Amino acid sequence: MRHAICYLSNSNLNFTKEEILKLLIATQEKYEKRNIKGVFLYSERNVFQIIEGETKEVLALWEEKQNDKRHKNIIKIFEEELKTSPFDSYICEYISDDDKFNTEKVNRLHHHLRLLEDKPRNAAEEILKLFLKSR
Repeated sequence: MRHAICYLSNSNLNFTKEEILKLLIATQEKYEKRNIKGVFLYSERNVFQIIEGETKEVLALWEEKQNDKRHKNIIKIFEEELKTSPFDSYICEYISDDDKFNTEKVNRLHHHLRLLEDKPRNAAEEILKLFLKSR
């Protein structure tokens, strides 16, 4: 069974741009090894993340997130069992006012969100809109 969790959080750390990019690459590699799919967006010490995969793996990762000292103010947006796997990979993106973010990746993200069932799709789209406006 596939499982998905979407959440927002704040980072306790003040990363440099280089540290953020290294974190995104490491996250993508780590999650691909665990067969976790979804999205990770970072902007101005804010995190928007959807983790999707086998239920056992997603729940273990969620537990890790809650104990990760780099996160504070974690807000779970939704947690759902999925009938399909809407994501084909793990999408990581750094969004800042100083750098133009990759609109192709964001468009791809919107495509994947459309494949979610109604309730999680609506929640993720609304939060994503707010997240992208806040930058």
